[in-house]
Amino acid sequence: MQFKGNRINRFAGILWFFIMAVAVTGAVAQENPAGRIFYVDGSEFTLIIEGHQEIYGPGVLNVSEMSLGNGDMIRTGPNSFLELQLLPDGTGIKIAENTSVQLTWQEDGLPEIVVSYGRIRVVVGLQARDPALYVRAENGVIGVRKGDLCFDYVISEKDSPNDEEEFLKPKLHVYNFRGFSEMALSGGTGTGASLPVFQNDRPVIPVNERESVSLEVNASLALIERKPLDMGVAEYWSLHNFRGTPPLPLPDTSLVFDAAAPVVTAAPQTQPAAAPEPKYDFTASQRRLTQIKNALIISGLTLTAAGITAQAIGYAVLSPNNPASARTQVNFGFIPIGIGISAVIASLFFNPAFP
Repeated sequence: MQFKGNRINRFAGILWFFIMAVAVTGAVAQENPAGRIFYVDGSEFTLIIEGHQEIYGPGVLNVSEMSLGNGDMIRTGPNSFLELQLLPDGTGIKIAENTSVQLTWQEDGLPEIVVSYGRIRVVVGLQARDPALYVRAENGVIGVRKGDLCFDYVISEKDSPNDEEEFLKPKLHVYNFRGFSEMALSGGTGTGASLPVFQNDRPVIPVNERESVSLEVNASLALIERKPLDMGVAEYWSLHNFRGTPPLPLPDTSLVFDAAAPVVTAAPQTQPAAAPEPKYDFTASQRRLTQIKNALIISGLTLTAAGITAQAIGYAVLSPNNPASARTQVNFGFIPIGIGISAVIASLFFNPAFP
């Protein structure tokens, strides 16, 4: 009986150890959310982790596991694709070529993807909350509740600047393959600025299944357009579907629609073009810097010339007849000369950029 009791106690101890290990692991995962990269393909990509930038090739995953934390960034180049999973929620994200995104987490652990430029696909994980995450691009923020969605924040080939624009800005397009999401104006560009949007009186635009909604924000108004789902986008992501094996199981990522689906037939989407170098925006601050620089140069040269002229008059005119007055005028001439030279030197510190 004693032997049997020892065996039961040993079994209970092992069971308690496993229960505690699972609890601790879950607690750590909950406290330390991360983005786990599990597949890369194509050309090189760049990671900015804790402010340090490194360039990697596709074979990097054969050497080590790669995880991203709060504030880390990903940049893909031409023909470069990257797949990651948000843990512990299990949401899968596929980042297309020529794309730049940043991963952040709010205080309650809710993920937020900031798209600076490019195209991503989001498949909400099986363990995700509601909402599962936020996706933000400039002035638009989307609360993804469930499903499978694509987000484009790009400049298309059809876009061209008008007479009032000095450079093109990307437009935000949301394509909802499955599920439901909500779009609103962010009211700010800082990290974490999106969450309060859905808690105030600003209008929220639903993005329903098999719909696409685009948002273009100008200085004075926001233009919102709703259309049926573009099949060209679905074909693009069918061609570039998830290929890796994530740490946690993902929902079905195949994009197959029945004949009755309200979709728009279009040519397959091409890769998002690389973000163009914008024309320089000659802002008011730059004009002000130019004005200050010019004023310092002109006033400096004028004062220097006035001082030299005063000294020349003292030497040439006053010196033969009144040496004392000439000496005084020469000495006072150093004052505008000193101020003028100082002004010219100060102008060197104002360096406005020119278009």
